[in-house]
Amino acid sequence: MRYRRLDPNGDYTIGSGQSDFYTNQPEAVAQAVGTRLRLEFGAWFLDTTDGTNWQTGVLGNNTTNTRDIIIQSRILDTPGVNEILSYQSSFDGNTRQFAVLVQLNTIYGPIPPGPPRAGAALKFVLDDSSLGMLGGSGTLG
Repeated sequence: MRYRRLDPNGDYTIGSGQSDFYTNQPEAVAQAVGTRLRLEFGAWFLDTTDGTNWQTGVLGNNTTNTRDIIIQSRILDTPGVNEILSYQSSFDGNTRQFAVLVQLNTIYGPIPPGPPRAGAALKFVLDDSSLGMLGGSGTLG
């Protein structure tokens, strides 16, 4: 598996040859997970049946019973993911933020623990006003 690295702003890294890529590393899988989660349901013109159902399955009303299932399914269906080692989610009704912290085991080994950054524990915080925008206080692979 080969993935082009992203910089802290989420842009492709270029100009450094092979070091611009993750190749057969847990970080490549982490970035693939992040890409899959960022894809909003129906947004990809080549397959409008793909994507994460943020609007009505994760951030919408009455999603308490569906949001974790949807996110975990997207993660587990990502090529290279073997298992979820730990998963925590929380919703703050005052700030209307939904936060997830997940540790994964991949076909290349576990994603190294550490503060949120590419290749670390996957962490993201969302609110219903920033639909589709992952990041802020954390990043996804």
